[in-house]
Amino acid sequence: MRIDAHQHYWRYAQEGYEWMGERNILKQDYLPAHSLPYLRENGLAGTVAIQARHTLEENDFLIELSKTNDFVKGVVGWVNLCAANVSDVIAQ
Repeated sequence: MRIDAHQHYWRYAQEGYEWMGERNILKQDYLPAHSLPYLRENGLAGTVAIQARHTLEENDFLIELSKTNDFVKGVVGWVNLCAANVSDVIAQ
C-alpha cells in the first residue's frame, strides 16, 4: 500500500493562518475532497494529515476528517510537550 505521508488540510480563516503571508494560493479551504483525485491519479491508497496550526482544536479537526474520509489513514497533530497536562492530552 502506497501512502502520501504529509498532507495539510484546513478551512481557511485569516486568524490562525498568519504564517501564510502573501501566498494567496494558500488562502482558501483545502479539504480531503481536494486531494482525493490526485491521490487516486498517482496510485496512492491514502494520506496522513499533518497539523497546520499549533492548537488542540486543529487536532480535533484532523481526527474528525480521518473519521469521515477513509483514505485519511493517520493524523500527526500538535501538543505542547511542556504543558502540565501533556499526558492527558496525548492519551486523548
